[in-house]
Amino acid sequence: MSVAVFQKALLRLALPAAVLLAFAVAGDSDFEDAIASEAAYCDRLAGGEHADYLNIQEVCDARY
Repeated sequence: MSVAVFQKALLRLALPAAVLLAFAVAGDSDFEDAIASEAAYCDRLAGGEHADYLNIQEVCDARY
């Protein structure tokens, strides 16, 4: 296999790999944001700042 063929094959694989990496990073950030949002909601719920409008009091009690 010549170097030029190898480079073309490598370039053909680089773009899909970069796209998958970008989705993985974005997905991880979304998950971390959701966990932080849930924790903040549970803190406000425990402090009596609002009613349990998301109906996750049991989840809050179990996790936090």
